[in-house]
Amino acid sequence: MMIRAAVPSDLSEVRNYDRHIPLTRLEDCIRRGQVDVLLIDGRIAGILRWSLFWQSIPFLDLIYLDDAIRGRGWGSEMMAHWERNMGSLGYEHVLLSTQEDETAK
Repeated sequence: MMIRAAVPSDLSEVRNYDRHIPLTRLEDCIRRGQVDVLLIDGRIAGILRWSLFWQSIPFLDLIYLDDAIRGRGWGSEMMAHWERNMGSLGYEHVLLSTQEDETAK
């Protein structure tokens, strides 16, 4: 297992998990380092995309894991990785939002 920033060559695989925003916007997010990928056995099995709320607070826009790996703690690993990265960039706080009916809160 490895978590790393997405690179432009990951776009088609990342797009399999994220069809919530236009492709050009997703490309921009990858270029800005705002998409992380979870690699398991060398393939992308999950993504995390973030942006800046009020241009100052990191906001988790999307975390999505392949159905086959859910419930094994990988989402928590991705969150912890993202939180560490935001701290290393000097952010003291992050924001996220979930739907009431989501099982992974």
